[in-house]
Amino acid sequence: MSDFQVEVELVGFNAESDEIRVVTLDEGKTVLLSTEDMLEEVFKMGQNDFQPQIDKRSVSVGDVIRLGEKDSPSGQRRFSVTAFGFKEIK
Repeated sequence: MSDFQVEVELVGFNAESDEIRVVTLDEGKTVLLSTEDMLEEVFKMGQNDFQPQIDKRSVSVGDVIRLGEKDSPSGQRRFSVTAFGFKEIK
């Protein structure tokens, strides 16, 4: 199976930069997941316990997960990480 990447905007904690964390997922394990389950997987795999990234903090409340391709007909969807789940940004 192949891997694919999801970008997360690290904007929580009053971040002042446009820092992006790239989270790699196994496409075979995520292909049938619901949107909510996919967001949970991105959040989990965005923790430094699972995918350590030097000089990048873990995904946290306030960060924004980008799902989908910018150039696709349906466009890219953005979800804010909240204390109890995710909220789509319209």
